Amino acid sequence: MVVGLWPLAGGTPASDRARWWIKRAAGLLAVFAIGGLTLWATYHFEFRPMSGLAMSWPVPAASYFQDLRWELEYFNATRDFYFCGQYGSGWWYYFPVAFALKSPLPAMLLIAASVLGLLWGAKTWPHLTALLFPAGAYIGATLVSPLYIGYRYFVPVLPFLYVLAGRLARLVKGRGRLVLIGVLIWSALIAVWIHPNDLAYFNELAGGPDNGWRCLTDSNIDWGQDLPALRDVIKRYQLGRVKLSYFGRAFPSYYGIDFEPLPTYYGTPEQGNPLTSPFYPRDPAPGVYAISVTNMRGTGMLPAKWQLYEWFRDKRPFAKAGYSIFLYRVEPRGTPVDVALSGLQVDEIAAKTNAEFGTNDTRLRWF
Repeated sequence: MVVGLWPLAGGTPASDRARWWIKRAAGLLAVFAIGGLTLWATYHFEFRPMSGLAMSWPVPAASYFQDLRWELEYFNATRDFYFCGQYGSGWWYYFPVAFALKSPLPAMLLIAASVLGLLWGAKTWPHLTALLFPAGAYIGATLVSPLYIGYRYFVPVLPFLYVLAGRLARLVKGRGRLVLIGVLIWSALIAVWIHPNDLAYFNELAGGPDNGWRCLTDSNIDWGQDLPALRDVIKRYQLGRVKLSYFGRAFPSYYGIDFEPLPTYYGTPEQGNPLTSPFYPRDPAPGVYAISVTNMRGTGMLPAKWQLYEWFRDKRPFAKAGYSIFLYRVEPRGTPVDVALSGLQVDEIAAKTNAEFGTNDTRLRWF
């Protein structure tokens, strides 16, 4: 930041230049000191050695740095992600596209107009370095980032862009101000309309929040936030027990949800026995299915599981819990049969063998 503010010192007399730098450096150190103390206080002034390391020196907020170390190891590991119909990684344009799909159109119009105004008035560039330098540096960092799991990683740049857009209040005059007020009202109406499903917001370029899951998953739309909404849907439709594949670690039973667990990303105690898979992906058993859209895309699962819920993707859900859990009804077909399995999962049964059952209503037994 200090380097970015260098142009602002252009008119400073040489005799005061050193004093200028000392004052700014002292201010920067004060910011880091206050931030560090706030962080340490959040961890109750913890002071202990970090576990998992050979060194035994105590450090402030050891839990924070321990988790940071885990985050770096986790996100630097090689893995594949979902992005606009693709599975993989290495998309330098991931965050620019996510910004274009998840940012409200009025906000993007204001930012674009402010940038054009900035280009028009080149003399103002040095005075806006405090906004342009950190915003540009962060945007540049996103282009090489391996974190393809959420628009939230782009959020730190938004305050700089919004403050930059605020310059329009001084640049526009006359009828232009009426247009500016109209765009701001448009933005406010979007915020009211999407609440309380703010996380799942997608703009018209993505087809709105109903279709956002076709472009981006994970924390862009689904972070396990809709279990309370699922409970309400189950009560409204009187569904009783549902087959649930939930992307999250909360316990559905806490919300009074009666469910049969289906394969999912997280292995919590309520997400089913990992040794028994009750779901046959080629011909699902009858019942009501509630599937998180992240699991629908297979995000986070092993490549062999990416298409686990493909059968549902082109089906129209009869209800939705928020915008992240879709509900489907599968009707029974044929006479019910019992299927006993030993050393074999139901999803490992060949399609030809399954067809010989003559039904999708199979009652599974393991021994």
